[in-house]
This record gives sequence, structure tokens and C-alpha cells, in this order.
Amino acid sequence: MALKSWRLWPPREFDPPQERLVETSAGPAVIRLGLVSGALTVTVKTFGSDGWETRTRGWFESRNGERSVLLSTFLAQELPLPTVEADALAQAIQGPWVEEWERFGAKRYSAMLSRFAVAVMTALALLVALAVIGVVLLAWALAS
Repeated sequence: MALKSWRLWPPREFDPPQERLVETSAGPAVIRLGLVSGALTVTVKTFGSDGWETRTRGWFESRNGERSVLLSTFLAQELPLPTVEADALAQAIQGPWVEEWERFGAKRYSAMLSRFAVAVMTALALLVALAVIGVVLLAWALAS
């Protein structure tokens, strides 16, 4: 009997593919795309010759589109890659890869996660406020 994969939220159909395996001159790497507050994030996992993950590093695009480090520079340093190969990979990631990823529903998924996070934080703040009110009322009742 096969075990069924189950999770409460989010449904699997809203979970776009996020990782892509690439073969570079420096060896295999996994590139993960993400959106944080509407800004593109790229995470790179590198692997040793034995196949085990050696490190994971992230690059974040700011909300206004400016970057402290260009994606190509980040890739050249972290993988490490020759400048020409890093430029080509960065152009592929920021162009066709992101477009394909968005067609899978990445922006919709990111917006859904943001709404869920806001709802959870609002509920938590309300719960804390009610607890504080309860403690104040209890202290007032005991003092009278």
C-alpha cells in the first residue's frame, strides 16, 4: 500500500516548480527561484565531486529592481563560473526561466502565501491583544 502525500496548506496544484538542475563548467548546481515581497530571489546549491551538497547561497533582487550585486557577478563568485558563462546563465534565469516559472503560477502562489502570512499574523496579534485584556481584567478584578 502506497502512502499518500498529504498536507493541509497550500494545495499541491498551487505549488509551482521552483528548482532547476543545471550542468555548468564548475559542475552540477540546483537553481531555485522564489519571490519575496514581489522581488526575485535566486538560491544556488553546489555539489562536490562525491555528489553531496557543498553549500547554498542566495541572491535577492530589491523591490525597486536595483541590486547590490548583479546576478551574473553572484553566479560567477558562488559557482564559480567564467564571466561569459555566468552572464549567459544570469540572462537565461532573468529572461526565459522567470517567464516560464511565472506561467506555472509563481506570482499567484507568492501572493497567496503573502495573504496567508498576513492572516496568521493578524490572528496572532488579536490573540495577544485578547490575552493582555484578560490579564488586565483579572488584575482589576483581584484588586477590587
